[in-house]
Amino acid sequence: MKRIEITLLSNMNVESENQNFDFELECFMDNILYSNYEKDCVVCGSLGLWFGRREIEPKRFSCLSDAIRATFAKADYVEVKQVNGHLEVTASHHDGNNYFKIYLLNEKGLFTENGNLENRRYHRAIKGYIFA
Repeated sequence: MKRIEITLLSNMNVESENQNFDFELECFMDNILYSNYEKDCVVCGSLGLWFGRREIEPKRFSCLSDAIRATFAKADYVEVKQVNGHLEVTASHHDGNNYFKIYLLNEKGLFTENGNLENRRYHRAIKGYIFA
C-alpha cells in the first residue's frame, strides 16, 4: 500500500527560534476547530524517555484539537502529518522523540467499553485533505 503523507505543521527543520510558528500553530488549530473532523478520537503512541521507549495506553478525546494539543506537551519541536487517513505527530524534547498516531473513532469506537481502541475496526479515516 502506498503511503500518502502530507505535512500539516512543522518546526522540526528550523535551527533558530521560529517566531512565526506560534502564529502557524494558532491558525492550524483554528482550521482543525472548523473542519469536519473535530470529533471523538483516540491517541496511541510511544514516549522517548531517558530510560528508553515506552508505549502509552490509548487515550480517548472528545475532540481532535484537544488530542493534538495533548501530544505537544513539553515538546521543543513538533511535526504533524496526515498519513493514510489519520494524523501522526512527532514531538521532540530533550530526552528524545514522542511518536503519536491520532485516529478518529467510528460508531463502534464511540460506543465500545471493553474494546481495544488501537484496533482498526474502531477507526474512521480522514478522507482527502483534512482542511478541504
